[in-house]
Amino acid sequence: MKASERVIAGLCLTRDTRNLWLLTGLTVFLFVVALPLVWWWKQQTDPLPIVWTKLVEGFWWEASFSPDGQNLIISTIHKGQLCVEFRRSRDGRLIRRVTIAVPKFNGYYHVSPDGTFAVLCLDRRGVLQVVRLWDGRFVRAFEGTRWRDAVISPKGRWLTAVNAQGILYRWRLPDGKLVLQYDLSRIPHLVEFTDDGQVMALRRREGLEVWDVAKFQPVLRLPESTYVKALSPDGNFLLTQSGTRVTLWQVPDGRRIADFKAEYDWYSFALSPDNVYLAIGRENGWVEVWRIRDKQLVARKTIVSLIGRIGGYTSIRIRRLVFSPDGQHLAAYLYIGSLSYLVVLKSSFRKQ
Repeated sequence: MKASERVIAGLCLTRDTRNLWLLTGLTVFLFVVALPLVWWWKQQTDPLPIVWTKLVEGFWWEASFSPDGQNLIISTIHKGQLCVEFRRSRDGRLIRRVTIAVPKFNGYYHVSPDGTFAVLCLDRRGVLQVVRLWDGRFVRAFEGTRWRDAVISPKGRWLTAVNAQGILYRWRLPDGKLVLQYDLSRIPHLVEFTDDGQVMALRRREGLEVWDVAKFQPVLRLPESTYVKALSPDGNFLLTQSGTRVTLWQVPDGRRIADFKAEYDWYSFALSPDNVYLAIGRENGWVEVWRIRDKQLVARKTIVSLIGRIGGYTSIRIRRLVFSPDGQHLAAYLYIGSLSYLVVLKSSFRKQ
Protein backbone atom coordinates (compact mmCIF):
# COMPACT_ATOMS: atom_id res chain seq x y z
CA MET A 1 0.00 0.00 0.00
CA LYS A 2 1.32 3.39 -0.95
CA ALA A 3 1.91 6.11 1.62
CA SER A 4 -0.93 8.26 0.27
CA GLU A 5 -3.38 5.33 0.50
CA ARG A 6 -2.35 4.66 4.10
CA VAL A 7 -2.96 8.30 5.02
CA ILE A 8 -6.42 8.24 3.42
CA ALA A 9 -7.31 4.97 5.21
CA GLY A 10 -6.15 6.44 8.52
CA LEU A 11 -8.26 9.56 8.02
CA CYS A 12 -11.35 7.42 7.25
CA LEU A 13 -10.75 5.32 10.37
CA THR A 14 -10.32 8.44 12.43
CA ARG A 15 -13.58 9.87 11.07
CA ASP A 16 -15.49 6.64 11.82
CA THR A 17 -14.06 6.55 15.32
CA ARG A 18 -15.00 10.18 15.86
CA ASN A 19 -18.56 9.50 14.71
CA LEU A 20 -18.77 6.51 17.05
CA TRP A 21 -17.59 8.58 20.00
CA LEU A 22 -20.05 11.33 19.08
CA LEU A 23 -22.93 8.85 18.90
CA THR A 24 -21.91 7.35 22.25
CA GLY A 25 -21.73 10.80 23.84
CA LEU A 26 -25.16 11.76 22.54
CA THR A 27 -26.64 8.51 23.85
CA VAL A 28 -25.11 9.04 27.29
CA PHE A 29 -26.34 12.65 27.37
CA LEU A 30 -29.85 11.56 26.39
CA PHE A 31 -30.22 8.88 29.08
CA VAL A 32 -28.12 10.43 31.86
CA VAL A 33 -28.95 14.13 31.53
CA ALA A 34 -31.82 14.93 29.16
CA LEU A 35 -34.39 12.28 30.17
CA PRO A 36 -33.89 12.80 33.95
CA LEU A 37 -34.28 16.55 33.41
CA VAL A 38 -37.52 16.01 31.47
CA TRP A 39 -38.80 13.64 34.18
CA TRP A 40 -37.85 16.15 36.91
CA TRP A 41 -39.58 19.00 35.05
CA LYS A 42 -42.74 16.94 34.59
CA GLN A 43 -42.69 16.01 38.28
CA GLN A 44 -42.40 19.69 39.23
CA THR A 45 -45.21 20.83 36.92
CA ASP A 46 -47.54 17.82 37.28
CA PRO A 47 -50.14 18.60 39.99
CA LEU A 48 -50.65 14.88 40.75
CA PRO A 49 -47.51 12.89 39.82
CA ILE A 50 -47.28 9.13 40.38
CA VAL A 51 -44.33 8.38 42.66
CA TRP A 52 -44.48 4.57 42.92
CA THR A 53 -46.71 1.54 42.35
CA LYS A 54 -46.99 -1.98 43.74
CA LEU A 55 -48.68 -5.14 42.50
CA VAL A 56 -50.55 -6.64 45.48
CA GLU A 57 -51.02 -10.40 45.78
CA GLY A 58 -54.30 -11.68 47.17
CA PHE A 59 -57.88 -10.39 47.16
CA TRP A 60 -58.01 -9.26 50.82
CA TRP A 61 -55.77 -6.25 51.39
CA GLU A 62 -55.68 -2.82 52.98
CA ALA A 63 -53.35 0.16 52.97
CA SER A 64 -53.15 3.07 55.40
CA PHE A 65 -50.68 5.80 56.26
CA SER A 66 -48.86 6.19 59.54
CA PRO A 67 -49.97 9.16 61.71
CA ASP A 68 -47.09 11.33 60.46
CA GLY A 69 -47.74 10.37 56.81
CA GLN A 70 -44.14 9.28 56.27
CA ASN A 71 -44.87 5.54 55.93
CA LEU A 72 -47.51 3.47 54.16
CA ILE A 73 -48.70 0.25 55.84
CA ILE A 74 -49.80 -2.42 53.35
CA SER A 75 -51.47 -5.56 54.70
CA THR A 76 -52.56 -8.56 52.63
CA ILE A 77 -54.03 -11.98 53.38
CA HIS A 78 -52.82 -14.58 50.92
CA LYS A 79 -52.54 -18.36 51.23
CA GLY A 80 -53.40 -18.41 54.94
CA GLN A 81 -50.96 -15.66 55.94
CA LEU A 82 -51.30 -12.03 56.96
CA CYS A 83 -48.38 -10.10 55.50
CA VAL A 84 -47.81 -6.52 56.66
CA GLU A 85 -45.28 -4.26 54.93
CA PHE A 86 -44.14 -0.86 56.16
CA ARG A 87 -42.96 1.20 53.17
CA ARG A 88 -41.72 4.77 52.87
CA SER A 89 -44.41 7.00 51.35
CA ARG A 90 -42.15 9.09 49.15
CA ASP A 91 -40.41 6.26 47.27
CA GLY A 92 -41.95 2.91 48.35
CA ARG A 93 -38.76 1.66 50.02
CA LEU A 94 -39.41 -1.40 52.23
CA ILE A 95 -38.73 -0.69 55.91
CA ARG A 96 -40.12 -3.80 57.61
CA ARG A 97 -42.17 -6.90 56.77
CA VAL A 98 -44.15 -9.03 59.25
CA THR A 99 -45.84 -12.36 58.37
CA ILE A 100 -48.49 -13.98 60.60
CA ALA A 101 -50.24 -17.31 60.00
CA VAL A 102 -54.07 -17.00 59.93
CA PRO A 103 -55.34 -20.41 58.72
CA LYS A 104 -58.96 -19.82 59.87
CA PHE A 105 -59.50 -16.41 58.33
CA ASN A 106 -63.21 -15.86 57.61
CA GLY A 107 -63.27 -12.84 55.31
CA TYR A 108 -62.81 -9.67 57.39
CA TYR A 109 -59.93 -7.72 58.91
CA HIS A 110 -58.99 -4.15 59.78
CA VAL A 111 -55.65 -2.50 60.60
CA SER A 112 -55.44 0.38 63.07
CA PRO A 113 -54.58 3.77 61.52
CA ASP A 114 -51.07 3.80 63.00
CA GLY A 115 -50.34 0.23 61.88
CA THR A 116 -49.81 -1.13 65.40
CA PHE A 117 -52.72 -3.57 65.68
CA ALA A 118 -55.07 -5.56 63.43
CA VAL A 119 -58.41 -7.23 64.12
CA LEU A 120 -59.31 -10.36 62.14
CA CYS A 121 -62.54 -12.32 61.95
CA LEU A 122 -61.54 -15.99 62.36
CA ASP A 123 -63.51 -19.21 61.73
CA ARG A 124 -67.27 -19.51 61.29
CA ARG A 125 -68.07 -18.77 64.92
CA GLY A 126 -67.09 -15.15 64.29
CA VAL A 127 -64.17 -14.79 66.71
CA LEU A 128 -62.51 -11.36 66.55
CA GLN A 129 -58.77 -11.84 67.08
CA VAL A 130 -56.55 -8.84 67.85
CA VAL A 131 -52.95 -9.05 66.64
CA ARG A 132 -50.00 -6.79 67.47
CA LEU A 133 -48.39 -6.28 64.07
CA TRP A 134 -44.88 -5.26 65.05
CA ASP A 135 -44.07 -8.72 66.44
CA GLY A 136 -47.04 -10.80 65.16
CA ARG A 137 -48.34 -11.63 68.64
CA PHE A 138 -52.04 -12.49 69.21
CA VAL A 139 -53.04 -10.38 72.23
CA ARG A 140 -56.80 -10.83 72.71
CA ALA A 141 -59.89 -12.60 71.30
CA PHE A 142 -63.60 -11.66 71.40
CA GLU A 143 -66.35 -14.12 70.50
CA GLY A 144 -69.52 -13.28 68.60
CA THR A 145 -71.50 -14.10 65.48
CA ARG A 146 -71.53 -12.55 62.01
CA TRP A 147 -69.60 -9.36 62.62
CA ARG A 148 -70.47 -6.63 60.11
CA ASP A 149 -67.65 -4.19 60.88
CA ALA A 150 -64.92 -3.60 63.46
CA VAL A 151 -62.22 -0.96 63.94
CA ILE A 152 -59.29 -0.43 66.31
CA SER A 153 -58.35 3.03 67.49
CA PRO A 154 -54.71 4.20 67.23
CA LYS A 155 -52.30 2.58 69.72
CA GLY A 156 -54.88 -0.15 70.38
CA ARG A 157 -56.93 1.69 73.00
CA TRP A 158 -60.44 0.67 71.87
CA LEU A 159 -62.07 -1.99 69.73
CA THR A 160 -65.51 -1.05 68.35
CA ALA A 161 -67.61 -3.60 66.46
CA VAL A 162 -71.17 -4.14 65.27
CA ASN A 163 -72.75 -7.47 64.32
CA ALA A 164 -75.45 -8.42 61.82
CA GLN A 165 -78.13 -8.24 64.53
CA GLY A 166 -77.43 -4.52 64.94
CA ILE A 167 -75.77 -4.75 68.36
CA LEU A 168 -72.77 -2.49 68.86
CA TYR A 169 -69.95 -3.43 71.25
CA ARG A 170 -66.97 -1.46 72.52
CA TRP A 171 -64.09 -2.99 74.45
CA ARG A 172 -61.11 -1.46 76.21
CA LEU A 173 -58.26 -3.41 74.65
CA PRO A 174 -55.58 -3.33 77.37
CA ASP A 175 -57.77 -5.31 79.79
CA GLY A 176 -60.49 -6.59 77.40
CA LYS A 177 -63.30 -5.00 79.43
CA LEU A 178 -66.66 -4.47 77.66
CA VAL A 179 -67.50 -0.81 78.26
CA LEU A 180 -70.47 -0.41 75.89
CA GLN A 181 -73.17 -2.64 74.46
CA TYR A 182 -76.13 -1.14 72.64
CA ASP A 183 -78.95 -2.58 70.56
CA LEU A 184 -79.52 -0.41 67.51
CA SER A 185 -83.00 -2.02 67.31
CA ARG A 186 -82.92 -2.37 63.50
CA ILE A 187 -80.36 -4.25 61.43
CA PRO A 188 -78.10 -1.68 59.75
CA HIS A 189 -77.48 -2.25 56.06
CA LEU A 190 -74.14 -0.45 56.16
CA VAL A 191 -71.82 0.67 58.92
CA GLU A 192 -68.81 2.90 58.38
CA PHE A 193 -66.45 4.17 61.07
CA THR A 194 -63.84 6.87 61.20
CA ASP A 195 -60.32 5.54 61.70
CA ASP A 196 -60.42 6.08 65.45
CA GLY A 197 -63.90 4.54 65.84
CA GLN A 198 -65.32 7.70 67.47
CA VAL A 199 -67.90 8.42 64.75
CA MET A 200 -69.96 5.94 62.75
CA ALA A 201 -72.46 6.19 59.90
CA LEU A 202 -75.39 3.74 59.86
CA ARG A 203 -77.47 3.00 56.79
CA ARG A 204 -80.93 1.93 57.94
CA ARG A 205 -84.25 1.30 56.22
CA GLU A 206 -85.54 4.73 57.22
CA GLY A 207 -82.41 6.65 56.24
CA LEU A 208 -78.80 7.50 57.08
CA GLU A 209 -77.66 8.31 60.62
CA VAL A 210 -74.33 9.60 61.95
CA TRP A 211 -73.56 8.73 65.58
CA ASP A 212 -71.09 9.99 68.13
CA VAL A 213 -69.90 6.70 69.66
CA ALA A 214 -68.45 8.25 72.85
CA LYS A 215 -71.71 10.07 73.73
CA PHE A 216 -73.67 7.35 71.94
CA GLN A 217 -76.28 9.51 70.35
CA PRO A 218 -77.16 10.42 66.73
CA VAL A 219 -75.82 13.80 65.62
CA LEU A 220 -77.17 13.84 62.05
CA ARG A 221 -80.09 12.18 60.25
CA LEU A 222 -80.59 12.21 56.47
CA PRO A 223 -83.41 10.93 54.19
CA GLU A 224 -83.87 7.32 53.07
CA SER A 225 -82.45 7.80 49.56
CA THR A 226 -79.09 9.07 50.88
CA TYR A 227 -75.98 6.86 50.83
CA VAL A 228 -72.69 7.49 52.64
CA LYS A 229 -69.62 7.86 50.41
CA ALA A 230 -66.91 9.10 52.78
CA LEU A 231 -66.30 10.25 56.32
CA SER A 232 -63.54 12.74 57.07
CA PRO A 233 -60.77 11.34 59.33
CA ASP A 234 -61.87 13.58 62.21
CA GLY A 235 -65.57 12.71 61.75
CA ASN A 236 -66.61 16.36 61.32
CA PHE A 237 -67.61 16.06 57.65
CA LEU A 238 -69.71 13.52 55.77
CA LEU A 239 -69.95 12.99 52.01
CA THR A 240 -73.21 11.49 50.74
CA GLN A 241 -74.85 10.72 47.41
CA SER A 242 -78.52 10.89 46.54
CA GLY A 243 -79.24 10.19 42.89
CA THR A 244 -76.88 12.36 40.83
CA ARG A 245 -76.13 14.77 43.68
CA VAL A 246 -73.05 14.41 45.91
CA THR A 247 -73.26 16.54 49.06
CA LEU A 248 -70.73 17.47 51.74
CA TRP A 249 -72.24 17.93 55.23
CA GLN A 250 -70.83 19.36 58.42
CA VAL A 251 -71.69 16.66 60.93
CA PRO A 252 -72.07 18.54 64.25
CA ASP A 253 -74.76 20.94 63.00
CA GLY A 254 -75.98 19.23 59.79
CA ARG A 255 -75.05 22.22 57.63
CA ARG A 256 -74.77 21.62 53.87
CA ILE A 257 -71.29 22.74 52.73
CA ALA A 258 -71.27 21.98 48.99
CA ASP A 259 -73.11 20.07 46.25
CA PHE A 260 -71.57 18.33 43.23
CA LYS A 261 -73.35 16.87 40.24
CA ALA A 262 -72.18 13.26 40.11
CA GLU A 263 -71.19 11.64 36.84
CA TYR A 264 -72.13 8.04 36.09
CA ASP A 265 -68.65 6.55 36.66
CA TRP A 266 -67.76 8.23 39.98
CA TYR A 267 -66.88 5.25 42.16
CA SER A 268 -64.69 6.16 45.17
CA PHE A 269 -64.24 9.32 47.25
CA ALA A 270 -61.81 10.72 49.84
CA LEU A 271 -61.65 13.96 51.81
CA SER A 272 -58.29 15.59 52.52
CA PRO A 273 -57.28 15.89 56.20
CA ASP A 274 -57.92 19.65 56.17
CA ASN A 275 -61.29 19.08 54.39
CA VAL A 276 -60.26 21.46 51.58
CA TYR A 277 -60.05 18.93 48.73
CA LEU A 278 -62.24 16.09 47.48
CA ALA A 279 -60.58 13.24 45.57
CA ILE A 280 -62.73 11.15 43.21
CA GLY A 281 -61.81 7.82 41.64
CA ARG A 282 -63.58 6.87 38.43
CA GLU A 283 -64.30 3.51 36.80
CA ASN A 284 -62.19 4.45 33.75
CA GLY A 285 -58.92 4.73 35.69
CA TRP A 286 -58.94 8.51 36.24
CA VAL A 287 -58.29 10.23 39.58
CA GLU A 288 -59.63 13.78 40.01
CA VAL A 289 -59.09 16.28 42.84
CA TRP A 290 -61.59 19.11 43.38
CA ARG A 291 -61.29 22.14 45.64
CA ILE A 292 -64.48 22.16 47.67
CA ARG A 293 -65.02 25.87 48.34
CA ASP A 294 -65.27 26.86 44.65
CA LYS A 295 -65.83 23.40 43.06
CA GLN A 296 -62.69 23.87 40.99
CA LEU A 297 -60.90 20.88 39.39
CA VAL A 298 -57.26 21.30 40.49
CA ALA A 299 -55.71 17.99 39.36
CA ARG A 300 -56.52 15.09 37.07
CA LYS A 301 -54.46 11.95 36.41
CA THR A 302 -55.02 8.77 34.43
CA ILE A 303 -53.48 5.53 35.67
CA VAL A 304 -54.22 3.68 32.42
CA SER A 305 -51.18 5.19 30.68
CA LEU A 306 -48.89 4.06 33.50
CA ILE A 307 -49.99 0.45 33.90
CA GLY A 308 -51.29 -0.14 30.40
CA ARG A 309 -53.90 -2.57 29.20
CA ILE A 310 -52.75 -5.61 31.15
CA GLY A 311 -54.10 -8.93 29.94
CA GLY A 312 -56.43 -7.26 27.46
CA TYR A 313 -58.48 -5.47 30.14
CA THR A 314 -59.54 -1.94 29.24
CA SER A 315 -61.47 -1.11 32.45
CA ILE A 316 -59.57 0.08 35.52
CA ARG A 317 -61.73 0.69 38.58
CA ILE A 318 -60.41 2.95 41.35
CA ARG A 319 -61.79 1.01 44.33
CA ARG A 320 -60.65 3.31 47.13
CA LEU A 321 -58.72 6.53 47.74
CA VAL A 322 -56.83 7.47 50.93
CA PHE A 323 -55.09 10.74 51.80
CA SER A 324 -52.04 10.70 54.07
CA PRO A 325 -52.55 12.55 57.40
CA ASP A 326 -50.20 15.32 56.28
CA GLY A 327 -52.02 15.60 52.93
CA GLN A 328 -48.81 15.16 50.92
CA HIS A 329 -49.73 11.84 49.29
CA LEU A 330 -52.81 10.11 47.90
CA ALA A 331 -53.03 6.32 47.70
CA ALA A 332 -55.31 4.67 45.14
CA TYR A 333 -56.50 1.05 45.24
CA LEU A 334 -57.39 -0.26 41.81
CA TYR A 335 -58.41 -3.46 40.10
CA ILE A 336 -57.46 -4.48 36.57
CA GLY A 337 -59.31 -7.70 35.86
CA SER A 338 -58.06 -10.13 38.52
CA LEU A 339 -55.00 -7.99 39.40
CA SER A 340 -54.79 -5.53 42.30
CA TYR A 341 -52.52 -2.50 42.29
CA LEU A 342 -51.59 0.17 44.82
CA VAL A 343 -50.61 3.50 43.27
CA VAL A 344 -49.18 6.35 45.37
CA LEU A 345 -49.47 9.89 44.01
CA LYS A 346 -47.93 13.11 45.33
CA SER A 347 -50.27 16.00 46.14
CA SER A 348 -48.28 18.68 44.29
CA PHE A 349 -51.49 20.62 43.60
CA ARG A 350 -51.36 21.90 47.20
CA LYS A 351 -48.35 24.08 46.30
CA GLN A 352 -50.07 25.75 43.36
